[in-house]
Amino acid sequence: MNILTMKKIIALGLIVFPLYTLSADDWPEGSAMHAGNLEAKKRDIKIKRVNKLVNKIDAKLQTIQYATVTYWNGSLEKQHKAWLDYVDKTCMMSGVMTGSGGSWPSYYALKCENNMLDQRLFTLTNTFQCIKRHVKNKEEFDVANCLYQSFSITY
Repeated sequence: MNILTMKKIIALGLIVFPLYTLSADDWPEGSAMHAGNLEAKKRDIKIKRVNKLVNKIDAKLQTIQYATVTYWNGSLEKQHKAWLDYVDKTCMMSGVMTGSGGSWPSYYALKCENNMLDQRLFTLTNTFQCIKRHVKNKEEFDVANCLYQSFSITY
C-alpha cells in the first residue's frame, strides 16, 4: 500500500467516523435522522400519555361494582396491546411502502404512529370523561356505552 492510498483511507475514516458519533440532535436539519428523531420524541411522550390514560380507565372500571365481572378484568389491557401491535404493523408497512431510501421509511412510520396516537389520545380521553360522568351521575350501567368507542373489532 502506498502513502497516497493510506492518506485516502485515513481521510475517509476521519470523515465517516464523526457521523457515527453524532447524538440524536446533531443530525443536520432536514435530514431523515433529524426529522425521525423529532418524531420519535413526540411519539415517546404520546405513548406515555396513552398508557397513563389506559391505566386511569382501567382503575376507574375497577371501582364500578358490576364491572368486576370476570369478563371485564383485563379486557382493556388486552385490547390496548392488540392496538399497539396493529399500529406497529400498519405504520411499518406504510413507511416501507413510501419507496423512500435511507432512513425516510422510518420517519414516515413514526409520522403514522404519531397520527394514530393522536387519534387514540382523543378517543381514550373521551372514554375516560364519559366513564367519570356516568359514575358521578350514578349511571354505572351506562359505562359500557363509553367503552365501545375505545374498542375496535379490526385489531
